[in-house]
Amino acid sequence: MGAVPRFVWSLMPNFAAVKKYDMSKLIRFMGSGMMVFVAVLGANAESFSFEGIIYNITSDSTCEVGRQTPSEISGAVVLPSSVSDESGKSYTLTAISNFAFVTCSALTEVSIPESVTSVGNSSFSKCNALKVVRFAGAPATVGSNCFSESEAIAEVYTPGFARWISTDFKDASASPLRYGASLFDSTAAVVDCSIIPDGTTRIGNFSLAYIKNLEAVTLPNSLEEIGMGAFTGSPVKIVNIPSLDSWTRITFGNYTANPLYSGAVLAVDGTEVENLDIPEGVEAVNNYAFMNYMSAEAINIPSSVKTVGTQAFSGCKAVKTLSLGEGVETIGMNAFQNVDFTTISCNAVNPPELSRNAFSNASYSDAVLTVPKGSLEAYKTASQWQKFLNIKEDGTTGVEHVGDDVKKQTIYYKLNGQKIDNPTSGIYIMKQGSRTAKVMIK
Repeated sequence: MGAVPRFVWSLMPNFAAVKKYDMSKLIRFMGSGMMVFVAVLGANAESFSFEGIIYNITSDSTCEVGRQTPSEISGAVVLPSSVSDESGKSYTLTAISNFAFVTCSALTEVSIPESVTSVGNSSFSKCNALKVVRFAGAPATVGSNCFSESEAIAEVYTPGFARWISTDFKDASASPLRYGASLFDSTAAVVDCSIIPDGTTRIGNFSLAYIKNLEAVTLPNSLEEIGMGAFTGSPVKIVNIPSLDSWTRITFGNYTANPLYSGAVLAVDGTEVENLDIPEGVEAVNNYAFMNYMSAEAINIPSSVKTVGTQAFSGCKAVKTLSLGEGVETIGMNAFQNVDFTTISCNAVNPPELSRNAFSNASYSDAVLTVPKGSLEAYKTASQWQKFLNIKEDGTTGVEHVGDDVKKQTIYYKLNGQKIDNPTSGIYIMKQGSRTAKVMIK
């Protein structure tokens, strides 16, 4: 049978760790009334020690930090980007395995090289003395509970804020900022987390969670996606955006990705957005886009919009009126749930596809739904729309509202959605009642 390699015995206290290797043979030993399983591993799946740290070979040229013995780890640990086994063969360090330093209670500082692209689940969990975490790069992922119960962490270092927010943390406890640590850059300057750098296209999952004193954040026009839980636990009250148009282009990982969900307000050029007048030209209002936005009293969706996403306006409890443009084709699940409308105007001649629970029960029973002339029967028989108890026809076709609108106040907006009281020469969005159009003022 041959001798069992030394590193196998070192793994026996944490037998689960053996599962990650390719096993060539599993040998069962019987003794003292209990079963012991020993994995005999191939030569390409060995572990070795380098400068007091255990590493697992993951390929012919790469390795990961393996499970450490807590009693043998103390003080500051600096992980190199390249290590060598007993034979002198070099490996690039690319990962830190699950539970690598768990319960290493004497570990005070760790430095992680740029070569590491993933950090495993609970890798630094319950490291009670850990105070400083240094990242030379930006791992693509950091596993769940990576730093859970390591509450002494006070300083976290990153090569740059743009790189920090590119990392996906699996949950809030995956981030070393979870317990109120400060974030520093490579020059030891405190990172200003309130201004997302220009050119940023994505904010990673939980990357800005639990940032103490983060009460306002400014987003760039380039932003396309915010990962789930991005602002969890951070006291964000104001989100500064270039325009409503730029906000509607953002894809949210889920509802927790949107800081509005926790009560933040939107501001364009420093002015709070009071009504959700979606700019003409926008084709879709994405899932969760304005969920729980409490500052608006009206929602106006222009003719260019074709899709209203899942929970796009759910929880906007102060809103009482809704205008849907004639171009709307689909309205997602719970899009307007927990909003009790009094008046709804849908200008689409053909009833849009309405998902289940798109509106609240109160809206179905109490709101007055106005539809284009000639479309009354279509809405009364359309799936979900038929739930409305008060449907009436408008005196128009749904394309133009000239007769009534000319009597109503005319409101002008810049192309970025900002309301203008006294427009000068230029191109504007004009809203008159339910009619919206792009106009040029000379």
